[in-house]
Parts: sequence; structure tokens; C-alpha cells
Amino acid sequence: MSNFVDGDLLNFRGQIYPLLITQNENQPSGCAIIDDQLFVNLTSAELSPRAKKEETQLELMLWYKKEARRALQARTDYWSAQLGVRYRRMAISNPRRRWGSCNYRNDIRLNWRLIMLEPELMDYVVAHELCHVTHKNHSRRFWDHLSTIMPDYYERRQRLRVWEKSNIF
Repeated sequence: MSNFVDGDLLNFRGQIYPLLITQNENQPSGCAIIDDQLFVNLTSAELSPRAKKEETQLELMLWYKKEARRALQARTDYWSAQLGVRYRRMAISNPRRRWGSCNYRNDIRLNWRLIMLEPELMDYVVAHELCHVTHKNHSRRFWDHLSTIMPDYYERRQRLRVWEKSNIF
């Protein structure tokens, strides 16, 4: 778990970036990756160490969620076309122990933390949930459907499990 201080290592799209926190009142608050570092700018000049940590955490969470929404919407649209399925809507969620879900109305919910993963693992979760539009269980037909567009799904699934064990989810 991050302490939200300079030098912490954070995951984004399968890469690890050192965190650099700046406090520049002349720049907007927010996050950006620049020169292989994850910058967080805070516009408040005088912050206690605790307040600085909280502000950094808040800025990072907002940035991760915005990036996740953008990336996951694009991947959901792409994989739904590949699978030939239609979902009703895609939403970003914040569960502690679930990467995604598909309900009976074909609403796809995806965990914002997926943006931390490498794209191949993010795609596995998206395609997996979209297969539930057609197959509401994990039957053989479900896995066969997934394998038609992602023959290496099992290997990706195993890599996701390894990532879960080595990172705080």
C-alpha cells in the first residue's frame, strides 16, 4: 500500500512509476505521467504532512478513476464487437475484491483498479464480463465463447491471480 509520499512506486497500465508530489499554486491540481514519473500537483501551499497525504491520495484516486473510465469504455466497446454481444451500460465501481461483474440486465461494472494492470489483463477482465452477457455462469460454453476471441485467456487469468497475490488489491 502506498504511503502517498515522494518515491512511492505506483502501478499504471502495467508499468511502475515513482511518485513525485509538487505544490505549485500556479498550476492546476492533478496528476500526469512525465518523464517516467507520476506527478501529483497540489495547489494548496501550506499543508500538514497528514493533509498532504490525504490530498495526494484524493488526487490520485480521481485521476485513476478518470483514466479507468476512458480506457475501460474503449475496451468494453472493442471487445463487445469482437464477441458480437451488446451490453446495456458500463460503469466504474469500487469493490475491494472483485474485478468486474455483469448483471441480469447486462450492465457491466468494472473496478477502477483495472487501470493499474497491463492492458492484456485489463482486456481479459473486460472480455470475461462481456461473455456473461450471453452466458450468465462459468459453464463450458462460457469458456468456449471467451476462447474464440482470446485463446490465451487461461494464461491471462493465471497472470491476474499472480498480480492479485503480489499487490494490495
